[in-house]
Amino acid sequence: MTFYPREAKLYNDVLKLEVNRLSTIDIPVIGEGADLRIEAEPNSTSFGALKIGNAAVKAIKITNKGSIPTVAKLGPNNNLMDLANMGVKISALQKTAILPKSSVILEIKFQPTRRIPHFSEEIFVECAGTSKKLFIISGSCILPGNRSETRE
Repeated sequence: MTFYPREAKLYNDVLKLEVNRLSTIDIPVIGEGADLRIEAEPNSTSFGALKIGNAAVKAIKITNKGSIPTVAKLGPNNNLMDLANMGVKISALQKTAILPKSSVILEIKFQPTRRIPHFSEEIFVECAGTSKKLFIISGSCILPGNRSETRE
């Protein structure tokens, strides 16, 4: 028997099991649904305007603030191929178990090889079949000698 709570609440019910159509056994079922409380710190990070060939690395702390262990992975909403084409590499968060009140570190490296206009991408995490926005990354790549300042 597998328990899949649909809400974050206490469950207390009785499962009636019929044996050989002769007798019925009452089986108490007790459980608790818990909210998904995966959070990132910081919840947004900017690489600024890098020059071609330069690199920057940022660390994002992913914390399970819930009461049960959670298996997390980067969600299906992410377009990781587009990010990789822009020079963004995210250390794999593939089915990583995060214990309650524990954290894992996700590293993001931006090393552009061409000019990239300013971008801002939401990164999602998937836990227990639910996808949730976790943090936002942004940045750009300018050509050597160009300034990212605007003139008035």
